[in-house]
Amino acid sequence: MLTVPIETISGKSAHEFTSEEWTPVKVGERRSAKPEPSRQRIQVGELLNEEHHRACRGPWLVGRYRAGFIIEQGLQPHHRVLDIGCGSGRVGIWIVQHLLPERYFGIDRHLRSLVAYSAYELRLHGLAVKQPRLLLDSEFHFAHFGQRFDMALDIKVTNKLSDERFRAAMGSLRSVLAPEGRVFMHSLKAKRVDEMQRLGFEAELETRVLNPIQTGPRVADWDDWWYIFKNRGT
Repeated sequence: MLTVPIETISGKSAHEFTSEEWTPVKVGERRSAKPEPSRQRIQVGELLNEEHHRACRGPWLVGRYRAGFIIEQGLQPHHRVLDIGCGSGRVGIWIVQHLLPERYFGIDRHLRSLVAYSAYELRLHGLAVKQPRLLLDSEFHFAHFGQRFDMALDIKVTNKLSDERFRAAMGSLRSVLAPEGRVFMHSLKAKRVDEMQRLGFEAELETRVLNPIQTGPRVADWDDWWYIFKNRGT
């Protein structure tokens, strides 16, 4: 069923397709408290029904615009990209399409999302030939891929962590990011901007990108606030 394997830190591919259930969010609705996780076997039907689209906060189309912004900021086909919290590929499918083969590396803690990415989205867009790599992991083992990355994407992932885990994640990232490599972060807390600079990253750009599609009465809620940092070198 998968078009590319889902790797694990142990070196084996994930093959037991049981995962937390989707927690769908309607357009214009904010997530409530996290529900108690339950686990069930992943069914082909949920992929064909594109349930992974509805599980995202906001329209699936937003991923294309976010990828467009990243590409406009200088992403080159030969760059190696680390997609932290890649999910089902809402942004990643457009990045993979832009890159040369074996240049995209996605990591996520949610097996259900990675199965949807590999089994459905990569197949739908004909991107298996690009040989992206996907890793099931929740502890930011970026060194697993054995690469030095030119760019990392962190769209609302590490910003949710405790201060201690945030510092650990960014330390791990800096160890695999090429000198002058860049990190694209989304909706960053003010204190995290200062923390990034203390950790050895140089603030390069902070910008607001207006949402090109109308999603509800509070359209500004869907505008993107991007922060780009450059690695000072290791």
